[in-house]
Amino acid sequence: MPKFVRFAKEVWGVNGDGKTEEMLDGIADGTIIMEGGYKVLNHDEVLKILKDSL
Repeated sequence: MPKFVRFAKEVWGVNGDGKTEEMLDGIADGTIIMEGGYKVLNHDEVLKILKDSL
């Protein structure tokens, strides 16, 4: 996760300021869950990934 955070900041220019945890449930709700692939994530798993990325 630390490598992903560093990548997001340095490559994509993501600014973490003002990003709050109360936004995460809405982001998880808006995430399109794709069937197929290595693992199909559910809402709670997406939410945990988002929280872990803070």
